Amino acid sequence: MSSDLIMSDHMSDVVLKVPHGGYSWRFAVHSAILAAKSHKFREMLEERADDPFPTSITIIGMQPDTMLQILKYLYLNEYPAEVTADIVKNSERFGLRHLKEHLEELSLQNLTIADACYLLEGLEIQQYFVKDCVVKAACMSVIENFAYVVFSSDLVLGFSRNVLLKILESNDLNVPDEAIIFRGHLAMGSKILQPN
Repeated sequence: MSSDLIMSDHMSDVVLKVPHGGYSWRFAVHSAILAAKSHKFREMLEERADDPFPTSITIIGMQPDTMLQILKYLYLNEYPAEVTADIVKNSERFGLRHLKEHLEELSLQNLTIADACYLLEGLEIQQYFVKDCVVKAACMSVIENFAYVVFSSDLVLGFSRNVLLKILESNDLNVPDEAIIFRGHLAMGSKILQPN
């Protein structure tokens, strides 16, 4: 039944608008399904209960693809195949505990060095500051354990200054000597100073 309703205007009573890249992506949804599956969506809908035209809710700070993944989870109980910083943050934001737990499990199963770097940077960009974030802790652990690889390759070039500083604050970086870290800094500095 829910599979017939997802992304269908049929009997939908709310439109979720997700602004991104100059466009406003629209998702026709059913308030009963959202309210039943997420207390945060229920709160949002209840806030608009007195509104004579509560037909649209704008969701700021989410990628359209993430909204689609969340709706597939809410309607079909279908989990995403890939873990992104945006979906980790928004599963927490909308109180989707089972989805968040699944994402944590999935990220821990297949976490490569490159994935750890990408996810940690993404979580920092999203300003996802949950203290007990399993995904963030796992990413940091992988980066610490493979710091030699990270700082000897182009992976270090993908970090923002803030993430790099957090990594450097760690006392657990696994490198034979600090020259490796210095070379990584040098490569990053060269990238920043290169003219476009």
